[in-house]
Amino acid sequence: MIALILLVVLTLVGFAAIRGTLIQQKMAANQYDRQIAFQSAEAALRAAKLRIIGNPAEVARNCRTGSTVCLSNPFNDTNLPTGSIYDVNAGTAAGQFSASAMAASKPQYVIENMGNWADPESDTGFDQSANSYNYGNSGGSTTAVYYRITARSGDPAVARWQDRLERPWGWLGAGCHPNRDTLAQLEATGLLAEPVERDQMPKAPPIVRPLVRGEARRAS
Repeated sequence: MIALILLVVLTLVGFAAIRGTLIQQKMAANQYDRQIAFQSAEAALRAAKLRIIGNPAEVARNCRTGSTVCLSNPFNDTNLPTGSIYDVNAGTAAGQFSASAMAASKPQYVIENMGNWADPESDTGFDQSANSYNYGNSGGSTTAVYYRITARSGDPAVARWQDRLERPWGWLGAGCHPNRDTLAQLEATGLLAEPVERDQMPKAPPIVRPLVRGEARRAS
């Protein structure tokens, strides 16, 4: 009887140790996924910053317009103009970034014009310098255009499951490859898809839920 009780106690202790190990593994995996997503989003911010001046067409809208309401997260804004979400082009040149193999997809960004405001680096207007503050002198007032860049990354956890379930899903889905980069495959054939809009397929399993909409044409 005593031996049986000891065996039960040891079994419970073993289960508790295994549970703690599994929790630690999940925490480490979540932290790893978070870092990949954060770095991809950070790269999208830097790439978009370099593209603002030379690519004014990528600015989605002017949020200072009276009739325009800009939400804090434009990716969830149903009023965001179609085609305003841009993928970061792969490469090493300015404004480009090659996502790692662990990233679910290319990072994306939205650029919005927040209007003209005082430039803190050159504005010497009222109370903007020690001279004007102490003696009432007013210098020149200069403004600058401010932009807001919002970036996001794919979900690495989904990407790993897409890799794991690629073969069985191919059997079930008539050859469907959930981990295939659709846009990259399309561009490899000489076609160009634009404008591109990313969405989610409702009621679909997470590994095949990402959806890409666009019109394909031959690259000029």
